[in-house]
Amino acid sequence: MFKGNKKLLTATLSSILIVPTSFAINLDNVEWEREAFLEQNKIENRYATVSESTILQAHNAYNSTDYGYSIDPNHRYTFTEMVELGARSLEIDMYTTTGDRIIVCHGLCDYVGDDLLDRFLTRIVNASNNNDDYTPILIQIEKGNDDIQGRLADIIATVPDFADKLYTPLDRPGFDPDNDRLEADEFILDEIRDAGKLFMFYGGGVGSSNNQSYRNTVFNLGPKKEEKNTGNLEAEGMCNLDHTQMYRVVEDHTNIGRTSPRRVYGYQELREAMDCGVNMFGLDSNEWSWVTTTRLNELVWSWKNGLPNSDGQHCAIIRAADAENQELGYFTDLSCETTKRALCKSSAGDWAVTDTTSSWATSISNCTNEYGSDYTFSMPVSKVELAAANEAIRESNDRKGYTGGTQTNVWIDYAKRTEMRIHNVWTPFATRFYFDRLTTPGKG
Repeated sequence: MFKGNKKLLTATLSSILIVPTSFAINLDNVEWEREAFLEQNKIENRYATVSESTILQAHNAYNSTDYGYSIDPNHRYTFTEMVELGARSLEIDMYTTTGDRIIVCHGLCDYVGDDLLDRFLTRIVNASNNNDDYTPILIQIEKGNDDIQGRLADIIATVPDFADKLYTPLDRPGFDPDNDRLEADEFILDEIRDAGKLFMFYGGGVGSSNNQSYRNTVFNLGPKKEEKNTGNLEAEGMCNLDHTQMYRVVEDHTNIGRTSPRRVYGYQELREAMDCGVNMFGLDSNEWSWVTTTRLNELVWSWKNGLPNSDGQHCAIIRAADAENQELGYFTDLSCETTKRALCKSSAGDWAVTDTTSSWATSISNCTNEYGSDYTFSMPVSKVELAAANEAIRESNDRKGYTGGTQTNVWIDYAKRTEMRIHNVWTPFATRFYFDRLTTPGKG
């Protein structure tokens, strides 16, 4: 299994509606789903564009029983818990209300529990301080009028710990907030961390805003499509064939949300959406917990369920997809000394599989020897790439007459760096750390 900190996160709730009076997230019970999804996030954050990444979003993230929203909550988690469970996006609605306050709320505003915007920002900062490996977070502004747009930057300035960690359009080299749009297929989340930041606002009518401070603060990130809750993703144009956009589905299990019912995304609906190409999932947790059902499991495209599972197997293969049902192959751990073919990728994004078999460490030379210097030993970094890589593996297996068994599996450039200073860390493109020595990672 993955090596990570096991934590018991407990949220004490107070509710007058359908939410239980107490709830505990025992991460020991969901260790694989959580750890696999977090490891997948790390791969995508660094190497995949947001248009190809599988992003879990907390819909109406602030509307949680842990923050006083006991009347009609979307969530039962704190921001810290949301991030611990793999959320990389928080969605908020902002309103002005009595006393000229700016609050984040859902539907019925100005009741006990509404969160002042500055308090919301402080809580996000606290969540980042509570997480040793905090992932960059996209904050989607779903609603916000002209007055809010004009005051957003001033309110952010009153929370300096948040302001210091906010990645803005002015921080992106060569980006013109007045004329440029941040394209989803040209942006990776770790761009935020590389700039020394952790948070980024997007959405909220940036393209049509006349307020300069708002355009300087919030990214116009697009294009993006959302499901209209007809139950037919393909008919709505939600099947992301070119993977240049962010496609989002949203549910709302609040009583307010039930007045115009949104589709419920159980595990079967999530599987359908994943297969269609949807890549952002705005889910609630008050009724369909992320972790007490199989929902989180459906968002894991990388490791096969329950894997990696052996401390003696420190290199990864793709276990070939089933030729009959065409299901995607998944990552599996294996002893690095086993001989396998290697998965290669060209600079143009084409995938190929070597005929030569060898141990994991020498696979780096096999790709170049067979296909030339334009091909390197590689690994898929998104569900989109995994599908393309599996197609190349199937073609290679068909050509060689492999119909099943271990001979159909291939090495990928993904391994533990256990003989180096960092231990028990699965590292994408690990051969880049061994190029000079070609040392087999681990001891297996």
